[in-house]
Amino acid sequence: MLVGRGVYSKKKLVSDCKKLDMSYLSRKCDLDSKVVGSISWTNSLGKKSEIGLYSIDQRVLVFSYTITKRYTKEEKTFEYPVHLDKTPCNYGGMRWWFLCPNCSHRCRILYLPPGRDYFLCRICHNLTYTSQQVGKTKWSPLFDSFSKIPELERQLLRTRSNRKRQIIERKLQRYYHNLHRLVDWDRRRRRRWKN
Repeated sequence: MLVGRGVYSKKKLVSDCKKLDMSYLSRKCDLDSKVVGSISWTNSLGKKSEIGLYSIDQRVLVFSYTITKRYTKEEKTFEYPVHLDKTPCNYGGMRWWFLCPNCSHRCRILYLPPGRDYFLCRICHNLTYTSQQVGKTKWSPLFDSFSKIPELERQLLRTRSNRKRQIIERKLQRYYHNLHRLVDWDRRRRRRWKN
């Protein structure tokens, strides 16, 4: 039995989109040079798509690609700048980010859903993940909490800090209490059915 409000119109999924990942680009391409390169995809039907990337300066990357409309076979060429940002990492080095062309939100991945024209962030395209579209049973929070008991018991054996031991013991007491309540409820329910 699923609980919660029903979903009538599901959002498009991230997995159905073409995507540009900045972590992949920063590993494979030299973002400081003028010509960065190109990235290509092959869909399930064997059709190949390609996007050319070149840099105006160190903080701006230009996307250049052509989209063919499915039914009209009309080709449309796009060329637009996407600004970049970089932040320092804790242990040295820099991490690169895209700034979404629409909202200037800093993001690692830009998406191009089917039927759309521009690479934008997940929020601008109103995309979601597959895991967010799946419902849960009304008992899943209870079973999730009970599945944590063995791991908490292992942590309790390994922990040397008194403060952390107290925190773990309190969590375990709460889980054991809920487990005993569930067992008692089940016993009462079975007695009622026998009578």
